[in-house]
Order: sequence, then C-alpha cells, then structure tokens
Amino acid sequence: MTITTLTDTEFKILDALRIFRYLTAEQMLRLKVAAHASHLYPVLRDLAKGKRPWLGKIDHGAMPGVGRIPAAHY
Repeated sequence: MTITTLTDTEFKILDALRIFRYLTAEQMLRLKVAAHASHLYPVLRDLAKGKRPWLGKIDHGAMPGVGRIPAAHY
C-alpha cells in the first residue's frame, strides 16, 4: 500500500468532479482548476492512468459535420 500526496491541482480536479460529477478539460479551466491547459492535460493524464486510476474518461470521438467532441472526465 502506497500513500500518495495530492498536488493542489490534483485536489482541485477531484474536488470539482465531486461537485459536478462529469467535466471536460475546458470546463475545468473555466472553474480555475488550473491556470493553463498545458498544465491541466498532463495532470489529468496522470490521474487517469495506472492500475487503480483516480478518475475515468469517456471519449466520445468525432461526429461528422461537427468535429471532435471533448472527452468527459468522471
């Protein structure tokens, strides 16, 4: 059993998901979870990988005529 320490950004992400349940990265940026997308995306990737990830991701793919639909994190 390993005990990990959450960074401020990781805590804000998990706290926002506790309140809203499903959020896209753009919505997290609007909630001021992180200052820049260049910092948010690697943190989301780290939280979603591993044997027991902290969060999940729903990737909707692309829609003809609309384009890529943003992934929702839960």
